[in-house]
Amino acid sequence: MGNIVLIGMPGAGKSTVGVVLAKKMGYRFLDSDLVIQERKIRSGGFGCFSPQKNV
Repeated sequence: MGNIVLIGMPGAGKSTVGVVLAKKMGYRFLDSDLVIQERKIRSGGFGCFSPQKNV
């Protein structure tokens, strides 16, 4: 079986349901919000919150 993607409004419980669903189905749970945050931190920040570079 392929991936399962949960889509919904903020605060709807996607992460909570996703953790339970992944556990029951033997899948690995991946929260895309956390992945995006981690990648942005590693790449130097979030746009206007990025460290300024001396030009």
